[in-house]
Amino acid sequence: MTNSDKQKLCMGCMSAMTNEGRCPHCGFQSRKSFSREFLPPRTELVGRYLVGNLQRHNGEGAFYIGYDLEEDLKVIISEYLPRTLANRNESDGSVTVKYGKEAQFKALLDDFIENARLIREVCQKATGIMPVLDIFTERGTAYVIYRYIQAVPLAEYLLENGGEISWAQAKSIIMPLLKSISALHQKGAIHRGISPETLLVDSKGKLWLTGLSVSALRTGYSELDCELFDGYSAPEQYTANGWQGTWTDVYAAGAILYRLLTGTLPVSAEIRKQKDSLYPANMLNHSIPENVSDAIDGAMLVAVEKRTQNIDKLIADLLETVDSNTAVFDAKDYIKTPSSTKTKRKMPFPLRVMLYTSVGLGAVIVIVYFTLIKPSISNSSESVSSSDIVTSDLTEESEPKDIGIPDFTGQFVQKVETNSEYKLKYEFKIEHKYNENDVPPGVIYNQSPSAGTPMLNKGTVILYVSKGSQITKMPFLIGSTLELALRTLESMNIYYDVITEEDETKDPGLVIKTSIEPGGDVAKEKDVVYIYVNKKPEESTESSEEINYQ
Repeated sequence: MTNSDKQKLCMGCMSAMTNEGRCPHCGFQSRKSFSREFLPPRTELVGRYLVGNLQRHNGEGAFYIGYDLEEDLKVIISEYLPRTLANRNESDGSVTVKYGKEAQFKALLDDFIENARLIREVCQKATGIMPVLDIFTERGTAYVIYRYIQAVPLAEYLLENGGEISWAQAKSIIMPLLKSISALHQKGAIHRGISPETLLVDSKGKLWLTGLSVSALRTGYSELDCELFDGYSAPEQYTANGWQGTWTDVYAAGAILYRLLTGTLPVSAEIRKQKDSLYPANMLNHSIPENVSDAIDGAMLVAVEKRTQNIDKLIADLLETVDSNTAVFDAKDYIKTPSSTKTKRKMPFPLRVMLYTSVGLGAVIVIVYFTLIKPSISNSSESVSSSDIVTSDLTEESEPKDIGIPDFTGQFVQKVETNSEYKLKYEFKIEHKYNENDVPPGVIYNQSPSAGTPMLNKGTVILYVSKGSQITKMPFLIGSTLELALRTLESMNIYYDVITEEDETKDPGLVIKTSIEPGGDVAKEKDVVYIYVNKKPEESTESSEEINYQ
């Protein structure tokens, strides 16, 4: 690929662009600034991989969209960058280990590379895990190149599909995933991070597992900033000395099934350790087969020693009956069934004699009871009130009522969060997003699970809160000081770059023009406004200052 072709690639999606500016494919702004903690866009690694925009980061490292210049295809670039143990050297982009952290950095670096090698080996036989294409070291750290898969996180997929799916739908996508996890386990690897954030769904509805990381990332109180997923991480992951193993991934797999089939986020393992309030899945969705609900219960037991110990056992429990089988898996591979139908053997004669004698004797006892004993008992128990009996019946037959989630849309989020009744029933996760449907800031415009969804547990409800319109009007900044202009833009959440120019007709240090005319439309936290400032006498004519933003 020529340098000219490389310059045309969008750093947000790696699609070809005809000119600079906003990408017509993904909306990425080509002049967008970046955090210096991470690699700048257009960095090249080993002369082959072009680094694009940062996708996400955690305590282990960073993930970037990338491009393989030799194979001419999109990739995902994973960089080992544990920020509790190392820093970025801004001068050359290398990773520098913090003083006294060398041994920890090296040990986890070895684990990072070993995980990548293991995935590459497993992917030769099992599908459903994002494949590793390359592994190399450079700039004082290690990089893993993953195949790029056009897919969305499972969490987003569920939102678009009503929050839950049926067992018939779930089993066709979950079984191949479980087989892939089992293949990882057979190689001695434990994922520890299976969740709707690390599972992707492609256009064909296939699940892809991503995010295999070093164990310290998924363990509380470790040397890294841990990344745990409430509702999906197992109880033993919340302590540094928890006993982790294949059963840890079994818990997460059970939690994924629970979320898929009930539309309800499982209760956090931390809360369950104090008081286990997780209701059986088929109590929230009566269409779930009993054996499937029981399999989920067994997979999500808090006590490690009582929990289903491996993925193959979980598969067998899910396929306990032939009726629950699927074309993806053969039930006979996991269920032991009789090789032939056996004829009923007649009970031996002596035993039949004893049985008949017992039945006859029992009949005599029943007759004596109803004719002689029961009348006297009835007379002596007339003091028992009918209200006691009714109360007993109600106690035995009562079931939880009012388990549907309220409709929170249209309410101010502060009112919902401070409602004492809601606080007792639900955990709220708030996501603030721009909304172009005239929903005022602070008002809930969507929720997940949807209103009416059963939730007996103290589950988590995601509330999507409006930040108002993303489009605002460009303020009039011409003639103001640079300090005032930047303070104004920051208060409006507008990204900016500062460019110094020379204009002898204007006062030095003042804003002489902006790239967007005053009163023009500008998208908050998306568009970049260029502020042109008249240079001061001591500044060079070539000076230019770029302001970074996150």
